Amino acid sequence: MAKAIIARRQGDEFQAIFFWKQLVNLLIDNNFKKVIFESDREIFVDDIVVEYSKPMIDQYTGQQFHVDAYQCKYHVARSTTFSIDKLIDPHFLRNKQSMLQRLYQAYRKYSEKGEKFRLHIVSSSAWDTQDSFSRFLAPESYIRPGFWENGPRSEQGKIRKKLTDHLAISDAELRDFLDLARFDLGLSRNDILETLDANLRLAGLFPLDRTITSTRYAEIAWKWFEQGTNSFDKQLLNQAVHREKLVDMHRKTLVIIRHQSLDPIVPEAICDDLPAHLRDMAFNEVAIDLTHLFRDGKLTDPRTAISEQLEIADEIRQLYKTSSNIELAYYGIAHIPLVFLLGFQLISRKSINLFEHDRRNNKWDLLQANTKFPELIVRNSLSNINDTGTDIVIKFGISYPIMDVDLDPIVPLATPIIELTLPSPKLDTVTNIEQLESYALSFRGVLDEIHNLRTKINRVHVFYAGPVSLAFRCGQMISPTIHPKVLVYNYFSRDEPKYRWGICVNAPINSSEFLFQF
Repeated sequence: MAKAIIARRQGDEFQAIFFWKQLVNLLIDNNFKKVIFESDREIFVDDIVVEYSKPMIDQYTGQQFHVDAYQCKYHVARSTTFSIDKLIDPHFLRNKQSMLQRLYQAYRKYSEKGEKFRLHIVSSSAWDTQDSFSRFLAPESYIRPGFWENGPRSEQGKIRKKLTDHLAISDAELRDFLDLARFDLGLSRNDILETLDANLRLAGLFPLDRTITSTRYAEIAWKWFEQGTNSFDKQLLNQAVHREKLVDMHRKTLVIIRHQSLDPIVPEAICDDLPAHLRDMAFNEVAIDLTHLFRDGKLTDPRTAISEQLEIADEIRQLYKTSSNIELAYYGIAHIPLVFLLGFQLISRKSINLFEHDRRNNKWDLLQANTKFPELIVRNSLSNINDTGTDIVIKFGISYPIMDVDLDPIVPLATPIIELTLPSPKLDTVTNIEQLESYALSFRGVLDEIHNLRTKINRVHVFYAGPVSLAFRCGQMISPTIHPKVLVYNYFSRDEPKYRWGICVNAPINSSEFLFQF
């Protein structure tokens, strides 16, 4: 009796830590959509079910799948092994049906729903090397193609006959079924814990305490199940790990993006100005430093600047996609088209702490003050614009008004103009995050209205004079699929015309329209 209780406890822990091995991926891999513990589908292979946001591809077989379903089978005795005879023996499961029959029923249930899936048997036990089937089982858990070769008198043909007779199905049906089966065998508790520990650290959760035999994480999994909580998406898991105080706040990393293409900024200039809740984090500054291309007040080679920025932006995007325990901060002094482009490149559900330079004290302020701010004025409502052509101008003047005379060499005189401005445009107007969000959402609202016009608008020309932080946030508001092409211009007072180049931020990078140069 005591041995049976111990075996059950060890089996429960094996299942729970394997569940956590899958669950933590919700925090570090955006393609993990949902992880379920003890699924209520009432079919075999329901210990853990993983659903993906988009189709996954099996790197060994090329098959696509949306679902991975796992059944855990833990054996205390190391001498216990798998074999074909055990697979079709009900006593191996201590059930009225064999493991193969129950696995086939699960296959039928999933197939009826039209889902693309894989079925996994996960066990601490390995396949018996003396069993002839073992040579057809790949180390990567799938059944090798050679198993389906040769006739009924061959070694594999005799095994196939035994399986088809047991299930009362044809050879073709057996292949369709077993092509989706995976035998993840010989997986020890330590193997699972090593992977889990690494992923917990990556997700910013407390690592495992390897000095004790049982794990807190396994206990929590069963506690959640008893409380009726067994299905998690990223949001629910984030809430749950915070409630359980599993988040290791000291391991959270602040990634600071320093963006400069005008006058140089001293590295880590922002660090002395970080508020308390960010100052306690470990930090890593990523510099998008394009100042080597800035001479005599001009950016000498916009195309090279764009190329260098794209490469670093891709690295940043990959960094925050693979770790949920990263906080982002942005500050800089850069050319406005590059700032809009970077905001567009870093579109994410992850919020970014935006800092603005305070000219009065030469500090960097996090936009968080709760102060009153002037409402943004939108002039020339789009409701009055009908069949007027395929281009529209947005004049966005926060720090300075945008002068019509400067636009004449760039866009035709008859081009409709929408103006976003303040009663009195001036420097250092944007002081808090609510204000910044309000202005950025107004910009987004104008783009949405342009999209909804009866006349198809192909291109929106944006002339902007305002703070860098707002330009970055507006870049995040531009849709890569919904909005017309958005061309953002650079202003330099000594140029003629004053807007000599610009970037069409949501155009294909390799297209001729991406970079405009007068």
